[in-house]
Amino acid sequence: MFDAGRDTLKTLSDVQPEIWRKFLGRYIFKGSYKLKDYPQIDFDLRELFPGSYYYTYDSDVANIGVVYNSVNGVKYVGYRQLALSYLPDRSNPSNFGTAAVATSDIQPSNGVVHVLAITIADKIGDVPTNFAANVFGFNVDFYNDVLFTR
Repeated sequence: MFDAGRDTLKTLSDVQPEIWRKFLGRYIFKGSYKLKDYPQIDFDLRELFPGSYYYTYDSDVANIGVVYNSVNGVKYVGYRQLALSYLPDRSNPSNFGTAAVATSDIQPSNGVVHVLAITIADKIGDVPTNFAANVFGFNVDFYNDVLFTR
């Protein structure tokens, strides 16, 4: 923002509530799903274990599945981990940014929370990740929306 000649953001409240709703809505899904409620996903065998598509409250689409991690080269015997893939373009579902879930099944009084992991690695367990997953839907659109309200 500073490069655009605008004041920098000093607090989270400097961002308009409508912008927070638009972008955080990409993470809110209808229903309360725990890890055990999601189907398996295997990124090397997507035709057999594809996970499933879920709509957010704002009608964005995400692919969510449980990765059964490997141990010592043996598939599916390791820990279970959620993987969430944001699909920026519904017409091209093979173009996605995947984020591994660091902690799942946190249960406040109003739903279930899954915490995304920030990564600089290509994989977390058997979940392939990329740096784009760190922004997970908060891309240049977020920057522009905030910039145009300043």
